[in-house]
Amino acid sequence: TYDCTGAEFPVRYINAGPSISLAVFTVEGEQIVAAITVSASGARYQGGRYIWWTRGEEGSLYDVMAGPDADPIATCQSGAP
Repeated sequence: TYDCTGAEFPVRYINAGPSISLAVFTVEGEQIVAAITVSASGARYQGGRYIWWTRGEEGSLYDVMAGPDADPIATCQSGAP
């Protein structure tokens, strides 16, 4: 579970072999299943219109419909209380 400015953001990770890694989370009541994709740093998962990108203890949620240069819609820290 991540803490996104006071709101909990649970993410479940599923690793099924060396080439299959998924992140499952909910955005606005919709369950998103995101598959890992290539990234220069951290772990980047994309599912539908959302990207969940983790680097160290931080996670950022992006909406690709907002454009390639848009700020994340949520910035989170792991270990929510």
